[in-house]
Amino acid sequence: MTVTYADFFEYVTNYTGRNTTTLGNIGNLYSVFYVYRNHNASYIPDWGNSLDNETLAYLAGVHFTHSTLTDELKRLHTGPFFYYLTEYFDGIIGNTTDTPKFLMLSGHDTTIASVLNSMGAYDNWPPEFSSTVIWELYRANNETYYVNLLYKRNNDSDVEELVISGCKFDCDYDDFMAALEPYTVEYSIWEEECIPSDGNTQ
Repeated sequence: MTVTYADFFEYVTNYTGRNTTTLGNIGNLYSVFYVYRNHNASYIPDWGNSLDNETLAYLAGVHFTHSTLTDELKRLHTGPFFYYLTEYFDGIIGNTTDTPKFLMLSGHDTTIASVLNSMGAYDNWPPEFSSTVIWELYRANNETYYVNLLYKRNNDSDVEELVISGCKFDCDYDDFMAALEPYTVEYSIWEEECIPSDGNTQ
């Protein structure tokens, strides 16, 4: 069954006064209403309270995948992060003395969605405040290593187990590296491919 959202887009366009024909505008609207609901819902107009929020969230979630829609976009958008992550894990396994065993990084909702989507673990639901992606590296039998991926959607939710595309939960480390390899790129190579020779990134 094909689902269309023409009526939804028309509804939003009529009430916002903006020609809402792109998912980008829907994503912005979702973010604004999400902030209002969590901080001061009185700012939401009556028409906003009547809006189908499930549809709004779904379309916003789809919008969050736009930076990683193709394999090449996944590589260019999240590749340097995956390179950093896998180098970090290699440092742990190699017992590098200056590699801490706990690492915490901060990012935006779009960052989290892009990373999850690149790993084939995104369900098109927009990341919420305090959502957290957790990678755990384990050693089994003092010989082999494996990685688990966990996701906490918000401050009140339980931690969920996620499965990386091409792997499984308790993902063998070599399989984990193989799953990320197509989307992993060293930063210097990324610069060569993405930044013009004049250094202008605009």
